[in-house]
Amino acid sequence: MLDALVVGAGPVGLTMGAELTRHGARCRVIETVQVPSRWSKAQAIHARTLEVLDNEGVAEELVAWGEPVHGVSCYAPPDPERLYRISLEGIPSPFPYVLSLSQRETEKTLEAQLKRIHGLGVERQVRLDAFTQDADGVTAMAVHADGTREEIRAAYLLGCDGAHSTVREGLGFTLEGKTYPIRLLQADLRVDTDVPLPRDEIATFVSPGAFLVLFPMPGNSHFRVIIVENTESSAMPLPVTLETFQDFVREHGPRGAHVRDPEWMIDFRIHCRVVRRFRDGRVFLAGDAAHIHSPIGGQGMNLGIQDACNLAWKLALVRTGGARESLLDSYEIERRPLAEATLKGTDRATQGMLTALKMKRPWMIDALTSVLTPVVQLDAVQAKARRTLSMLGAAYRDSPAVGEDHTGRWKVRSPFASIDARPDLASWRRFREGPEPGTRVPDVVLDSLEGGAVRLFDILRGTQHTLLLFAGVSPTEEVLQGLLHVAHVASSRCGERLRIHLVLPRWTLPTDLPRGTSMILDPEGPLHRAFGAYSSCLHVVRPDGYLGYRCQPADAERLGAWLDRIFT
Repeated sequence: MLDALVVGAGPVGLTMGAELTRHGARCRVIETVQVPSRWSKAQAIHARTLEVLDNEGVAEELVAWGEPVHGVSCYAPPDPERLYRISLEGIPSPFPYVLSLSQRETEKTLEAQLKRIHGLGVERQVRLDAFTQDADGVTAMAVHADGTREEIRAAYLLGCDGAHSTVREGLGFTLEGKTYPIRLLQADLRVDTDVPLPRDEIATFVSPGAFLVLFPMPGNSHFRVIIVENTESSAMPLPVTLETFQDFVREHGPRGAHVRDPEWMIDFRIHCRVVRRFRDGRVFLAGDAAHIHSPIGGQGMNLGIQDACNLAWKLALVRTGGARESLLDSYEIERRPLAEATLKGTDRATQGMLTALKMKRPWMIDALTSVLTPVVQLDAVQAKARRTLSMLGAAYRDSPAVGEDHTGRWKVRSPFASIDARPDLASWRRFREGPEPGTRVPDVVLDSLEGGAVRLFDILRGTQHTLLLFAGVSPTEEVLQGLLHVAHVASSRCGERLRIHLVLPRWTLPTDLPRGTSMILDPEGPLHRAFGAYSSCLHVVRPDGYLGYRCQPADAERLGAWLDRIFT
């Protein structure tokens, strides 16, 4: 019996297949269409998505194909006069930008990686016809291109088959929400202008009754052109033709704009919808099968890829006997609130865009932009925009799969105590200000023992959980011995499922280092500071890069209790 049958070979299904296989699960990926999509479709890959794909080994190739975007600017045509700019510079990630790359190229890269590294090919022209589930697994009926019917038995069925999901329909689930009175006309074109636009910025143009977006794509003068139409006020829908795009860009875009060489043109309505449940027994939904929303912010494909990365390691760990079945309950608990938050954010932005479209007089647009411009330039607004567009702020604080233990505020160490494992008040506060359970761990650049720099993300790369044992800024021999005891206990409980690193502020060679435990030297303290580790403490990082557990001071019994909740 397969561990999982993945239905759908878009970016979400391809990521799901690769992650399942990388983590040791056996799966098949089936897809109804004969070849990957010819069209560019989703265009933006955000920083957090690139981070998780980097762990899979494909981010470098995607970046080589794509075009980094470092900002979003709003203009008043036709000069163009910039009204305001949202800067993406300063995103705390190895990928401090939005990567512009067509979904076609993303799918080609992911599918090639799936075949080359994992030896798993997509089974195309295979349609899911029906499925049933029981206590032990799922029985799916697949129909091949020649009409042959095949019964496939798998422990789990994963619906990654998009907005018109067959899996979702088979569960009887519906996407609940609304459809906006907005129509988008979209084309991939070459755009020439008298006033050159920055190649690393998304340009938006606002004028009475019109909203235009020029999204830079790889290639000289190549843009995705998006026209936003209010269907409530349009007497006649705009035809999807090159002439429509030319006329609209000439009237509402930068001076002297001319479009040519169309590669793809399409129109569609936009929705704000989500299913009530992401799981029914042994069947899971991910990506557009579970949630669809306005394309403002370009988060749809990214949200789906991150769904896949969240579920795959958990399912594989359960199937390989490393984790309890209850771990799978955390998928919906963690991902559905993020989907809801994304829908709320894109809904507010879409409603704002609709309001702007209803403004038919120049003075109305002038009044709107005069209010928005100073607000958008505020540091807090810029920082929030970076968190949203990078997707680094996603967190699972209420998940049953994360936790923490720490000393109470009134039980901290007295400043007059000479030897005490408890933190002092300053260390207690700094620990509390560090990464919370359920949040993405920060990347930190360290000096390696061999010389040169090494990133924390490189240390965390792989499929295991990682235990970071921090000695604190001034460790005593008692503290070091306590950390070694924690390492021995964790190693004996989890074996190879848990990598252990002892993080020290200075070179010290502890004796009786447990097998599989390594040392990270942090003499300048960036790693200790990033985790608020000014005294003895520990942090467990999940395979998806989120903090699973933290404890201050480092305590073997408390750590063991949390590990028992996750691992068998």
